[in-house]
Amino acid sequence: MKNTSIDPNKAVLDAIQKYELKDKVVRVIVSGPLNLLEQISEKEIRKALSSAYFIAGITKEKTEEEREKKGFNYTEEMTPLDALEKYFEAKKMNKEKIKILKEKAEEVIKSLE
Repeated sequence: MKNTSIDPNKAVLDAIQKYELKDKVVRVIVSGPLNLLEQISEKEIRKALSSAYFIAGITKEKTEEEREKKGFNYTEEMTPLDALEKYFEAKKMNKEKIKILKEKAEEVIKSLE
């Protein structure tokens, strides 16, 4: 599901209506940004699947783009301390607290070497 101005429930229900579900075992997997997934009614999906023989599951999967929006993308080139700093920045922690936490993390890392 793309992040558009359409109603996410309607998009899912329209997709379900494209299939003949009578006496079938079905599983629904909906992917999309968290803000849209939160709007989807599992109750409405189950109602749309009522003719199915069995509902094996309804799963909502948050897309990768949602994680990228949070401002933290780990790369293999990052040191653990760099990754930690980026994580704290993504969480919008103040610089002084980040500095203190990085110093503590550095102590822990050195004690493990």
